[in-house]
Amino acid sequence: MFGLKTAVVTKACKRFQEVTRLQVVCSQPADFLARACSRLGLEADFAKLCSEVVERTEQAGFLREVSPQSLAAACIYLCLVLCELKLDRQALAAACQVSFATISKCDRKLKPHQEFLSGGEDTP
Repeated sequence: MFGLKTAVVTKACKRFQEVTRLQVVCSQPADFLARACSRLGLEADFAKLCSEVVERTEQAGFLREVSPQSLAAACIYLCLVLCELKLDRQALAAACQVSFATISKCDRKLKPHQEFLSGGEDTP
């Protein structure tokens, strides 16, 4: 169509894949925490607590099947509950751009591990 030889296009595609693999950085749950906490008007200390909960959640392998954004939202919600802060899940969902249903689903999966995630236990 453009007068390019197949070998040239194949070589260019392979080179593109090599370059993009080196430069693509995947988002992590921690990347979403600061933004979401800022949108919700939450303190820096609270964001630090959320970061620790995210780290423990990832280390234990909880919620591997959800997106980083969903994991961050679920950990923020768990910290809100633990700190007895009143914030509606709908507001959290809007700030994190995650559905209310996703936060609820993740919350149900994290609840049994609440003690571990809050730093009260050494093992999950």
